[in-house]
Formats: sequence, structure tokens, C-alpha cells
Amino acid sequence: MPVISVVMFHTPPNIYKSTNNRAKVAIIIAFLIPTYEVTKLILNTDVNNEFAVLNYFIALVAFISFIISFHFFYPLILSISYLAKLLFNFKCNISDWQEATSKSLYMLPYLSLLGSTLWLVYTIGQFGGWPGDVIFGSLANILGAWCYLTIFYNWYKINQHNKSMNTDTF
Repeated sequence: MPVISVVMFHTPPNIYKSTNNRAKVAIIIAFLIPTYEVTKLILNTDVNNEFAVLNYFIALVAFISFIISFHFFYPLILSISYLAKLLFNFKCNISDWQEATSKSLYMLPYLSLLGSTLWLVYTIGQFGGWPGDVIFGSLANILGAWCYLTIFYNWYKINQHNKSMNTDTF
């Protein structure tokens, strides 16, 4: 049986559906600014330009990436979560584990919106050079860390809660 079907089975249906929808909104938001950039690049490219084929290829890759991300982002996150639980041998209920993962992704659309806004400001502002790169790169990494550190923290909490429950019974 594939991991994804097992993972989906252990996630409560209401949480799976709502988090999957939130993840899809986050993917749409995340691809808005790159779509704008690629469209601007293609519209400003002369057909006879030597980079025209490369620009069209970039657009095609971006479109395919969007379609794949839109449909498989949340199941992929749950699969990684399931594999992390197995790899690190956490002794907690898989449905609780997946629920903690799903609830950690609550802020994903907001973080995606902040990241897209950050990218737009950086692109429109033309902040070239190391000061702009360092500042905007640091802010982007903080947004990413906010997402995955929340997941790690919730995994830690649920594992600690499970350990305390197991020690109380013996």
C-alpha cells in the first residue's frame, strides 16, 4: 500500500480537507508573483531573441510546477511527516501526529502572502547588491523557518505529551 494512502487514512477527514484547501490557497498565492515575473519576461522577449526558447521553457516549467504543487503539496507534506515519525521512532498515535502536522500549517496562506509581497517589493524596488539581498533573503528565510519550526515544535509537544502519558501509567 502506498505511503500517501496510509497517511491520508490517518488524518481526520475534516482536518485533511480544510488543511488541503488552505495549502492550495497558499500555493496559488505563492505562484502569483512568479507568474507575473514570467509573463513580464515573455512579453518583453523578442521572438527572434536567442533567449526566447529558454524563456518559454521557464514558463512551461513554472506552469507544470504550479499544477504539481497545487495537487500534491499537502499529501507530500503528510508523507514526509509520516516518514519522519517512522524514522525517528516517535511513540505516539499516527492520527495525533498527522493532526499536529496539519494544524501547524494553519498559517501557511498568510506566510505565503507575506513571502509573495516580500518578493514583489524586492522585484519592483530593484534592490540590487548585497544589502538588499541580505535583508530580503533573511526575511524570506525567517518566513520559511516560521512554518517548519512550528511543525517541529508541535511534533516535539505531542511526543513529550505522549511520553508523560506513558510514564504516568507505569
